[in-house]
Amino acid sequence: MIKTITGNYNSSGQIKNALEDLIASGIPSEKLYADDELKQLKVLAHSEIEAEIVEILNRHDPVGVDIYDTDT
Repeated sequence: MIKTITGNYNSSGQIKNALEDLIASGIPSEKLYADDELKQLKVLAHSEIEAEIVEILNRHDPVGVDIYDTDT
């Protein structure tokens, strides 16, 4: 199942650093969506790697991380 995992941050710098970590861990950039205005970073990923994504997002001190099932 595909999940949308959203990290909510206080700054664009946190988003940039989290993006770099996700890409370095092998997550394709086309599965990453940064919104500097909303201070959110969204990742589309299979549920098998959900824990890894959450761990990476949490390294950058998010306000919170939300996980949603994606119908695809």
